[in-house]
Amino acid sequence: ASALYTFGEDKTATTSASSITAFSLNYANGPIAAGLAHQIQQDKNAGATATAVTDTSNTPFNGPALSQLINGTAQTASKTSYTLINGSYDFGVAKVLAGYNTVKATSTAVAGNAKANEWNIGAEVPFGSALALGVGYAESQVKVNGVDRNETTGYSAVLKYALSKRTAVYAGLAKAEEETAAGVSVEKSNRYFVGLNHTF
Repeated sequence: ASALYTFGEDKTATTSASSITAFSLNYANGPIAAGLAHQIQQDKNAGATATAVTDTSNTPFNGPALSQLINGTAQTASKTSYTLINGSYDFGVAKVLAGYNTVKATSTAVAGNAKANEWNIGAEVPFGSALALGVGYAESQVKVNGVDRNETTGYSAVLKYALSKRTAVYAGLAKAEEETAAGVSVEKSNRYFVGLNHTF
């Protein structure tokens, strides 16, 4: 288990400093592993007057972006919370992994909220002692004031080969697509990568 509290450096004569509060719990026993984490990010920065949500363009699914959906183009005091739960089970011939994450952003300047519900599932399959294949699928759905806004889906595959106990080479691909609530594609991405990993 772990806990964290941090102070921001944006305190003024009229507003308190921003802060981040977080904790996590982890469990591991034999083939089973699980974790729970929660974080609250308080942004006290107050700028121009906030506006209603009018943006319909593509926006990445993360806390600051969700806050921006609430705040419009303004920098107003906001709160973003994250809750993540994940787990895995090792069957020996393969390890199965899954996770679920929720993000919620609100603003003190305007009514409403933005929420993201995200989940993922994957597997790691060893082929002998040196070669392993990892695959995964993920989905994220965003709602603003309870109304569907957009959805992103993606998958990835990585092949890893251990050269030694501490060094491995890997190659993979990751594809993702974002669609509006009406099913119109607004962004696609295809990434291919290779690399070398060494543990010191």
